[in-house]
Amino acid sequence: MSAQSSRNPSTDTRHDRDVTSSIKGTPFTKTHRILENRSDTERVVSTISFRKVIGPASKFQGHRILGVDGLTEIAKGADSHMFAALARPDGTAAQIAGWLTQNRGSGSIHIH
Repeated sequence: MSAQSSRNPSTDTRHDRDVTSSIKGTPFTKTHRILENRSDTERVVSTISFRKVIGPASKFQGHRILGVDGLTEIAKGADSHMFAALARPDGTAAQIAGWLTQNRGSGSIHIH
């Protein structure tokens, strides 16, 4: 697994960083945030969000979105908890986003 780290501009003063790792031998990547608190005061984090731009809309003509509510036309966008997939009807050229754990929270995916 290889990792790429970048600063999260909204929390740079707290030394947080986002890490995207490619999983060797698969087409998958994983993104997570490393939170740091270098102050003497307690830090409460209630929301963590990521934004991933996957390309221009023209790249996804003919694709549909699959989420917990079923299939949706790409022009409508979709909000889903746990996962969302963007793919051609034959299942190729897919982009999949998912929340991997409910251990410390819950997640939602928004495709717009």
